[in-house]
Amino acid sequence: MWTNKKYLYNKINEFNKKNPGFICSPLPKFCESKGINLIAYNESNSHLINISKDGFSFLEDSEYSIFYNVNQQKPRQRFTIAHELGHIFLNHHNFLSPRLLRFGKNGLWEEQANIFARNILIPADWEDYASTLSNYDAAFIFGVSQQMLSVRKKTFGEDKYWMDVCNDGRQCC
Repeated sequence: MWTNKKYLYNKINEFNKKNPGFICSPLPKFCESKGINLIAYNESNSHLINISKDGFSFLEDSEYSIFYNVNQQKPRQRFTIAHELGHIFLNHHNFLSPRLLRFGKNGLWEEQANIFARNILIPADWEDYASTLSNYDAAFIFGVSQQMLSVRKKTFGEDKYWMDVCNDGRQCC
């Protein structure tokens, strides 16, 4: 089920419909509203840096926590938190023991979390608006890095296709 693209894009659609103001929402406030602990760390926490230099998520006693490196640039922090939200909303933690997800491990899950993050930070149906802006303005407005924006622009077409597949009930592989 979770390896299916339709499942992934259905979860993205579901998230965006249930959280229409997410794009403008401060992530700490959003996480708090969902009962997700958001925990900042820095280089002085070597045991956490050894897990990930960017961030990771953890499930313990039915409670989710997202750890993120506060020393990273703000757009990187935002992407990391959105990426970890992807792991949570895609239920990846339910397949692991220990229930820790970190960058670079579990390739398919990392790819899915990246797709989830790009689609909640700049949803595919915002392509027309984003294309009217300079790269600088778009990155600033959406709170993302130039690198993330560049990747996003290349993936709008694929994401729109899969969103359409999910919305019209077509079969997919």
